[in-house]
Amino acid sequence: MKKLSEQLTELASRATKLEKNATAAQQENKAKLEARIETAKAETKTMHQTFNARVQSMEAKTSEHWTELKQNFDNRIKQIKQDVDERKDSRDLKRAQKRADRTENNAEAAIYFALYSIAEAEVAVLEALNARAFASSLEENAA
Repeated sequence: MKKLSEQLTELASRATKLEKNATAAQQENKAKLEARIETAKAETKTMHQTFNARVQSMEAKTSEHWTELKQNFDNRIKQIKQDVDERKDSRDLKRAQKRADRTENNAEAAIYFALYSIAEAEVAVLEALNARAFASSLEENAA
């Protein structure tokens, strides 16, 4: 298992990469943008598998909560993707604009969810550090 500090460094790196990719993507043609999307989907699939493996290795009680959250999140993402895919090939301008609005709203919501998750991760990291310090102090007192 990676140390918490290594995971936080990876998180920061991932956020920086996202920002750079989003900026670059605004200037790209359709083929390059679609290739970037496929790369991002592959990376997301890998992260999904990593998350699953990590959750499965946790204690049962902790794992249960994260598994439930992940299933709810996965179901919602699947529903959003189906909705987007159903309207993807529409050649009607108004439908295309509404699809663009919806996908932008979905991206915004995903970013806010990520920000919320980061805030929750901060609390979790601080609580983990506090719990480890407490356990260490008990260990020192017992010795």
